[in-house]
Amino acid sequence: MRQLLGILMLIACVTKAQVAAPQLHCLEVINSSGDVKLNWLAPADPNNQFAGYDIYFSATKGGNYSPVATGIGPIGTTSFVHSTTITTVQSGFYYMVTRYGLNGSVSSISSDTLRTIFLNIITSASDALRLTFNHVHNPPLASSSTTFLIRQEYPPGVWKDLVTTPLEFYNDTFNICNSINAKINYVVSITDKAGCTSVSNIQGGVYHDLHVPYMPTMDSISVLPNGNTIIAWRVPIDKDVVQYEIQKKQGGTNVPIDHVPGRLSTSYLLGNTAAVDGTVGLYVKAIDSCNGGSVVDYEPLTMHLNVKYNKCSFQTELRWNHYRWIVNNGKPTEELLEYRIYYSVDSGATFKRLDATKDSSYLHSGVDPGKNIMYFIRVANKRQTMTASSNRRNFYSGEVAAPKFLYIRTASVIKKNVIQVQIYIDAEQASRGIELERSQDGLEYQNIAFMPFSGTPYYSFDDEKVETGKRFYYYRCLVRDSCGNIRQTSNVARTVLLTVKEDKENIFAKHLSWTQYLGFNGNVKEYSIYRIVQDINSFELVGRTDSATTTFSDNIEFAAPLGARIEYMVEAFEGYGNIFLIEEKSYSNSEPVYMEGRIFVPNAFAPNGHNKRWKPVTHFVDKREYGVTVFNRWGETVFSAGNDVDEWNGDGCPSGVYIYLITYKNSRGEYQEVKGDVTLIR
Repeated sequence: MRQLLGILMLIACVTKAQVAAPQLHCLEVINSSGDVKLNWLAPADPNNQFAGYDIYFSATKGGNYSPVATGIGPIGTTSFVHSTTITTVQSGFYYMVTRYGLNGSVSSISSDTLRTIFLNIITSASDALRLTFNHVHNPPLASSSTTFLIRQEYPPGVWKDLVTTPLEFYNDTFNICNSINAKINYVVSITDKAGCTSVSNIQGGVYHDLHVPYMPTMDSISVLPNGNTIIAWRVPIDKDVVQYEIQKKQGGTNVPIDHVPGRLSTSYLLGNTAAVDGTVGLYVKAIDSCNGGSVVDYEPLTMHLNVKYNKCSFQTELRWNHYRWIVNNGKPTEELLEYRIYYSVDSGATFKRLDATKDSSYLHSGVDPGKNIMYFIRVANKRQTMTASSNRRNFYSGEVAAPKFLYIRTASVIKKNVIQVQIYIDAEQASRGIELERSQDGLEYQNIAFMPFSGTPYYSFDDEKVETGKRFYYYRCLVRDSCGNIRQTSNVARTVLLTVKEDKENIFAKHLSWTQYLGFNGNVKEYSIYRIVQDINSFELVGRTDSATTTFSDNIEFAAPLGARIEYMVEAFEGYGNIFLIEEKSYSNSEPVYMEGRIFVPNAFAPNGHNKRWKPVTHFVDKREYGVTVFNRWGETVFSAGNDVDEWNGDGCPSGVYIYLITYKNSRGEYQEVKGDVTLIR
């Protein structure tokens, strides 16, 4: 029992006193022979049990590892150089253990197995050098940097940092045109937070630049507002590009016209305006330091816009060539999203986006006439990463010649339900003719006539489809040019509507009111009021008012014996100041007043006495239809007259009672009879 307890105590003491393996961090190939320097961090040894470090090596990760060094000490030692040549042709694999205890009889567990970085170079007759290498551990040690540093030696003895990369390969396009005796070497390294660096073998050789740059990938070719052409491309992957040669096809041959220095250059401006008159095609060729040039088999073309303006329909027809996308393996590298049409009026700095289409033509309707118009097209790819613009086209959207003025001189009632419209037009410019429109409210108009252009400045139309006694009417004119487009609209003229009202207190008083005339360029100067009784004479002027007064009252007592029908009319006079030097007038409707006829008949007379004559007295009776006849008791006519002037004197007739018959027409045109008797006294 005591023996077992002692064994357990011994095991516990040994376990408690164990020493860990060193932390192997870096493997550095230190010379062209392939010797490898190992760098590690020493473990802790609190009980001073350390006996030495052992280093194991194998040419393959899963191969047989053999010790290359044992008993390395003291414990603070952190590096060792292993003499070998294998790392010049492949990677070598290492791990370490710590020996401790009595006479180093106990070994620690193994450290991480690290692999030397092996740099290999793959050459190609037509491509760049491809450098491949590896991490010292997979996965990378947590303490390792995330990027490798690649260095290059050229010319001999001159090393330079070439690139840092997180990848385990790199394609180097070198620019050495002829290196017969000049070797190019490369080495790869990666740092570690432990303060050491893992370094690969040095690999190199004598190389010649047989690779020509790849053809630059075109981005766009576009026309600037001033007509110059700009072509843009992307920076190629080739590092050895010193300039770009710009070529243009002339006579079927590509001819260099300019050079753009610098690999990072991505555009060229052609300083002429050839793109205004047609498409411009350019080639871009990448040139390396050995004067090797890329293939040139793609010619970017500008979009060329042409426009055709129709001044009759106010439409512009736009046409352009489709944009040429780069083709790779027979397929375009981009797809069309749309062509965007832009439009500017009167040379405005701001263009309005008019529309978009996938076609190479567009019809723009409703173009503003009489303006400076400009268009251009912009193409966009489906990914919306690129746009290019066409040339700009500008023109004046002229119109066919048209009359400069159109004027309604007057709209006047010339007879019942007939309004005459007189028009004045600029006859120096031919047109298709004049459209006349009428409205009852001044808002909605309807076409009532078309008067073809005849070369004269004066036109007249009698509108017979109106009710002049019920309402006033608005008139306006429109002229159509030789294309049929409406180009001028006249002033609006409104007729005068006259109404007459009775006076309930005085049958002889008549109150007139009328609407104002509208349309005179010189405005209304005054209104004249005319009256006619029974159509016996022409209209008689009975009063005037100023332009603001549209009412008038008239007393017609004097006209009682003259007839039953009285008419009024108002005349509007134009004032001074008409720009066409015209002074016109407009007549209202003729408004009749019908008076009820009255006849006063004496019932007796004495030829030898005081009342020697017999005659009926008439008021507001139509004298043209008037007649009176007197009969004796046997029905014989003893007196007859066709007017109300002649008198019966009773000659040849004895005293007695006689019968009279009076016929006349009242104000409404109805025939009336008045019968009665009259006594003749002698």
